[in-house]
Amino acid sequence: MQKYLVILLFSLILLLVVGCSDNPAEPEGQARLSITTFDTPPPAGVEHLYLNIIEVSAHHADNGWTTLADIDTTIDFLELVNGVTVNLFDDSVASGFYSQIRLLLSDTNTIVIDSVSYPLTIPSGTQTGVKLNLDEELSSGEFVSLMVDFDISKSVIVANGQYKLKPTYNLFKENQSGTISGVVTDTLLAPIFNAMVEATSTTYSTSTLTDSNGVYMLILPIGSYDLSATLDSTSVTDTSYSAVTLNSSDSLSGYNFIIQ
Repeated sequence: MQKYLVILLFSLILLLVVGCSDNPAEPEGQARLSITTFDTPPPAGVEHLYLNIIEVSAHHADNGWTTLADIDTTIDFLELVNGVTVNLFDDSVASGFYSQIRLLLSDTNTIVIDSVSYPLTIPSGTQTGVKLNLDEELSSGEFVSLMVDFDISKSVIVANGQYKLKPTYNLFKENQSGTISGVVTDTLLAPIFNAMVEATSTTYSTSTLTDSNGVYMLILPIGSYDLSATLDSTSVTDTSYSAVTLNSSDSLSGYNFIIQ
């Protein structure tokens, strides 16, 4: 009887261990890849930037271009600020070396400026897609989560009265990143909406806008950053922060600003 109780107890422990695992191992020869994107603030006057992404694919050293997902989704990238992100892909892939990620777009992309909508052309976006350099070896059983920070302010180009998108972006691993947040207020401590907060390091810079509560959040790769906040060319800020060290998985808060 004691022997059967031991077997039953061992079986229950095994079920609990398996059932509570948050990150089950990938099958042999498979890795898990996640791709999440967000945006930096747009140029003045730009209200919306709609991109219709119809396919996500990746280039594998042995298998060539492989379709990861047929998603056919339209995203307003101007909503992806202040810590807001959207996941484009999260699933198992073959292990091995990946040189590029590709986002294939339709020809229905638009940009809205001062309430007027214009066609947005992405050169080769409907044929070869928007390519993101990855250059990453995915080992069997590994989970890699990628963050793609599009800089729309540097990506939108006006030529001969037409709007074109030549994407400028930064790509980094989520497990090598963290967040910095705070509140921007006026001298009466009332929240300031749409103040720009910028983080700058020797290798990376990005910015975001405060929400209606004056709150901001920056998603950043690990590093040392200088932080500043502005509202317009005449605004005066009470402080700035120098050499703020961000380590992996940090969620730094309390980096507040007062703007006169």
